[in-house]
Amino acid sequence: MYRMLSRPYAFSCILRLRTSSEFKSGHSYGHFFPDPQYENVQHIICCDSYATYAYDFDFANNVGFSRHSDPPVIQFAFQYSIVVPPDESSKLTPSSGSRLRHSLKRRLRIRTVQYGAAKSTNELYDSVDPEVVLSILVHKVILASLEQGVREGRMLLQDWLVILTAQYNDACKLLQRGSGNSIVTQVDVDFLQCPQLQHLPRLVFALLRNPLLRFHEEGVHPDYRIYLQCLFSESPIFFLDAFTTLIVYYASTADPALPFPPPHDCLLRTTINKVKQDRSITPKLIFIWGGHEDASAFENYLIEEQDVDGSGLTSVMGYVSFLDEIKRNVLEYVK
Repeated sequence: MYRMLSRPYAFSCILRLRTSSEFKSGHSYGHFFPDPQYENVQHIICCDSYATYAYDFDFANNVGFSRHSDPPVIQFAFQYSIVVPPDESSKLTPSSGSRLRHSLKRRLRIRTVQYGAAKSTNELYDSVDPEVVLSILVHKVILASLEQGVREGRMLLQDWLVILTAQYNDACKLLQRGSGNSIVTQVDVDFLQCPQLQHLPRLVFALLRNPLLRFHEEGVHPDYRIYLQCLFSESPIFFLDAFTTLIVYYASTADPALPFPPPHDCLLRTTINKVKQDRSITPKLIFIWGGHEDASAFENYLIEEQDVDGSGLTSVMGYVSFLDEIKRNVLEYVK
């Protein structure tokens, strides 16, 4: 709470987006509201450096980005008010009888960015940022859930992954049709030829397992298969970052001579402190020694073998089964 209240905030903000003529903005996502008079102008009551806003873009015509035209350009203009502390010079030489006071400043920041247009689908895939894609997917799913219900939001999310997987396989020429127009090639659901896309199936799977899209309210059961793999891996100490919670887990097979909790001058503590410093909130830090303490706080985050429908039964659908279903859906989609 102290960190949230002590960092600088901007308020009474106005955000304007402009694009070059080849494309235009579509939906926008974030805690802002549109100006009633001007297009592509948003008002933000208050924000800090951690606030994030997203936009969809559409082509303005069926030509897209022409190879003979200038590269596409986006310009943001951000006007805001901020409370500024006294500068250092006034602190050193205060005028007689005066008190140092904070002042209110109105500022304008303009950022113009020029982008290169991808020459092929593969080049477009190589430029993907999985975290940005996930952020936009979360916004879209929330909107769909509010307007059409949670079930529809889940279906849209899974359909998005099916379509992306099908288009990727088609772009990489992995889909070949045999006699009767049937698909004879194995579908690549792991995006082996594009490292930038390889995280997306897991991120979508995790989002489907998130309480945001779950039908049931019961607790989440642990992923015992992944848990056992961790226990018998080379390192007996694991660091789990769940954003609001940080967990340091010592496996039950760890050497009893290891210091617990880890000392303050070790690399693990340095990493933890860096994570906490860079985060917008102060995450809760938990230390667990497996076999000696309740490990459920750690196990509850191991979800890959839990079902995506939320029942917690590992025999229903885990991550591998989820990929198999995506593969079947892709084959059905490309028929």
